[in-house]
Amino acid sequence: MSADSVLVLDQLTIRRTPGIADAFPVATLCPGVNLIHGPNGSGKTSTARAIQAALWPAADATHGLALSAGYTLDGVRYLVSLDGQFAAVQRDGRDAPPPALPVPELRQRYMLSLHELVRASSEGDQFAAHIAKVSAGGFDFDAAAKQAGCREKPSGAGADSKAHKTAVSALKLAQARQASLHADGRALADLDARRAEAAPAAGRVRVIEKAIRHAQALLHREAAAERLGGFPEVMARVRGDEIEHLAEIDARAAHSAQQLLGAREAAEAEERDARALFTDGAPSASEIA
Repeated sequence: MSADSVLVLDQLTIRRTPGIADAFPVATLCPGVNLIHGPNGSGKTSTARAIQAALWPAADATHGLALSAGYTLDGVRYLVSLDGQFAAVQRDGRDAPPPALPVPELRQRYMLSLHELVRASSEGDQFAAHIAKVSAGGFDFDAAAKQAGCREKPSGAGADSKAHKTAVSALKLAQARQASLHADGRALADLDARRAEAAPAAGRVRVIEKAIRHAQALLHREAAAERLGGFPEVMARVRGDEIEHLAEIDARAAHSAQQLLGAREAAEAEERDARALFTDGAPSASEIA
């Protein structure tokens, strides 16, 4: 929302509000200035509070209220449904957070009393002057003061005037600071709205990232299966312990070779002993028998 934004409230139905027993619609609202009048207790102040609640549904002022409202902000249609602490907002027919209006802490600036409105627009405004006269019981105090010769401004500068100027300067400085805070509040509200809109997108990004990782895993598995298919079928019988088995066979072969060598050496020793025993030659088999 910017300084040039236009907000038009065109629909308001108050279903429940403190002090008013029956629900009532506020009909025939127009884009310009709307005048709501009636006797005390007819719901004028409740209507003003309901409008505030429709624009700031999350504020504390919504306690005890139930209403539905519709308004257009910069060409975008908003519908609000409020029932106590429950609030729902739709933007162009879809659920959405409230628009980035001024922060709720400043909402009271938009709810002025009658004398403040008249004082703000009384110069050259006959309608405002008439309202001021009627609210004063039909007396025109300005005309009476003029007829009595009363001055419009107090005479003399003095210390009070200087104090007034100092107070005005301080007020202007405070207003400038407040305007800056107001701008910061609008920027923060806009960032909150963007963050709320981006939250579903962030969830979709996480889902897409998981889908990408899953697809990559499938590709790796297919590549591994293709490489495995390139090996000979005999490799399917490989158990993985062949090296240990070969080492065991080598050890057994070495042991057998050592035993064979010992047997040969023993036979050769026996043969030498036999030759030494039979110097005339070895006996025949019949002689040994």
